[in-house]
Amino acid sequence: MIRKFFSLITKHLGIILIAAGCVLIAAAVSTKLYTRYEQSKLIDDYRSRISVVQGESSSAGSSGLPSTAAASSAVSTPSSQQSSQKYGDNLIGILSIPRINLEVGIGKDVSAQTLKYAVGHFPKTAMPGEKGNFCVAGHRSYTFGEFFNRLDEVQKGDPIFVESGNSTFKYLVTEIKVVTPEKVSVLEKSSGREITLVTCTPVRSDAYRLIVKGVMA
Repeated sequence: MIRKFFSLITKHLGIILIAAGCVLIAAAVSTKLYTRYEQSKLIDDYRSRISVVQGESSSAGSSGLPSTAAASSAVSTPSSQQSSQKYGDNLIGILSIPRINLEVGIGKDVSAQTLKYAVGHFPKTAMPGEKGNFCVAGHRSYTFGEFFNRLDEVQKGDPIFVESGNSTFKYLVTEIKVVTPEKVSVLEKSSGREITLVTCTPVRSDAYRLIVKGVMA
C-alpha cells in the first residue's frame, strides 16, 4: 500500500511541483497587488484630509497652515473606514521620485507595520522642508515594502519631491553611496535643508545600506 502510494506520488511529481509553483507565484502577485491597493488608499486618504484642513482654514479666514502642522492635523482625525486609520493614521506626506516612477506615503515612524505599506520618517530628524536632515527609510523586496526596490537607479541631479501639508518641496540628489548598517552618521543633523533616503542593499539582504542624499532646490 505504501509502495503504491509513493509510486503514485512519483508518477505525478512533475504536476505537483508545477501546481505548487503556481500557488506560490499567485500568492506573491496577490500580495503585491494588495500592497499597492492599500498604499493607494493611504495616499488618497491623506490628500483628502489635507483638502479638508485647507478648506477649514479658508473658512476661518486663515492664510493656511504650515506644511507640517497641516500634515499633523490631517492624519489625526479618526476614520474607521480608511486604511490610514488601520495602519496608524501616521502619514506625514508623500514621497515622489520621477526617475523610478515612485509615489509612496511617508509614515511618521519606521516601525515594521509602517514600512509594510509605506516608507517611514526617522523620528527626531527634520520634517519635510525644514532646516536639517529629513531622513526616510524603506524596504526593498518583491512583496510587502517594495517601494525602494529601484532606488539604486536614481542618479545625481535627479529631483525628489516631498508633498507635505499644503506644500511640495523639491530636493536634488547630490550623493549616492553604500555603507555598513552601523554607519548611522548618515542620519546626523545638517545646517542646510537635506533629505536622506535609506534602504537595505542588495535587494532582499540587510548586509549593507544604500544611501541617497539630496539638498533642497
